[in-house]
Formats: sequence, structure tokens, C-alpha cells
Amino acid sequence: KMIEERKASATGVDFSGEMIRVAKSKYPGIEFLEGDAQQLDLADESFDAVVMNFGMLHFSQPLLAMKEALRVLRPKGWFAFTVWTNPVHSPAASIMFEAKQKFADMNVPMPAGFPYSFFESSENCRNFLSEAGFDPASMHYEHQTVHWLVPTAGYLFDAELNSVVRNAAFLRQQSPENLLKMRAYVEEGMQQFKVSEGYSLPFLGCVIAAEKQ
Repeated sequence: KMIEERKASATGVDFSGEMIRVAKSKYPGIEFLEGDAQQLDLADESFDAVVMNFGMLHFSQPLLAMKEALRVLRPKGWFAFTVWTNPVHSPAASIMFEAKQKFADMNVPMPAGFPYSFFESSENCRNFLSEAGFDPASMHYEHQTVHWLVPTAGYLFDAELNSVVRNAAFLRQQSPENLLKMRAYVEEGMQQFKVSEGYSLPFLGCVIAAEKQ
């Protein structure tokens, strides 16, 4: 609706063909492309704005994604992205984090990646954006709390196990006994967020934006 109100033309990009299929079914009027944000198949200076929703930590080379955003932006265009904070600072995420610390085998193999809280640092964000070619003086950085309404106390654990990329890979390497202990801990911790419609889970995220010079 906002795109229509602004009379804007949008293009969505995701590496997952299934995500593209779902997006097209929900928003048939928007163009969606399967692709890699670190190597976009899009023309130079073809967009006024580029936005990325919680994708930065999934890249092997996030600086390349920022440089690609810069490349496809017109002069004075803006790039904005979101990341979650360190889970110890996020009320709902901290419960899942505590469950893993208490009951999980932490010595399971995981692919290399940037630290979860790397872009929680405004200095790290400014340094990366500057190296990519954005105007560091233009950077906007703020924290925002969002609430996720879910139907059951176990919904977060199931989502982490079956949907979230890195956490799912970690949890699937745990023993059934460890998973049961973690699930029980998380479900108990969720009770503080109970509301009439289910459970309103607060998560803390960062919103970062910068202008192309």
C-alpha cells in the first residue's frame, strides 16, 4: 500500500527461489528476482533507495553487499538495513540465548560468520558504510523494539528450530534430551509475555541508514 501511495516502483531480491515464489503469490504487482545481494544483476544507478531487512549477518562478505547497494543507487540515494542486537539486550531473544547457554552442547561445528552483534556497534556500521563508499556523516542509527505476536509459548522455539538459518543449524545438532530441556526453559520464560491473543514477544533491533555521496 505504501509503495502505491508513493507511486514507487519496487524490485525485490532474494537468494531463495521458494521465498520468491511466496512473495510473488502475495504481491503479484511487484517484481521479484532470485539473486545474490553481494552480486546484484541490476544496472548501475537504477534505484533511489535500497533496503535490507535483517539480511546483513547472513552474508559471507557483508561489505560486498553494501558496495552493491551503492552501485545500484543513484547519487544522493539512501541505503538502509536492519539487524538484531546482541540477544542479551533483547527481552525475548535473551531467553532463547540463556536456554542454549544452560543446556546446549556449544562445541558443534558451525560455518564461519560475522559475530551476531557486529553491526550493533554504530562504529562498525560507520566504518563499513564508509569503506563501501557511503557518506559516513550522513549515517542514521537507532534502536527499535518490535513485538512479535505468536499463538503459543513454544512458537519461538519451533521457529528457531525450523526456520532461522544459523540457530536452526545449531539446534539440529543437539541431542533430543538437550532440545527438550531448552524447549521447557523457553516455554517457561515466555509466560512473562502472555497477552489475551497469545504471546507478545519483544525484540530489540537496530535501524541503520546512509546516503550515497
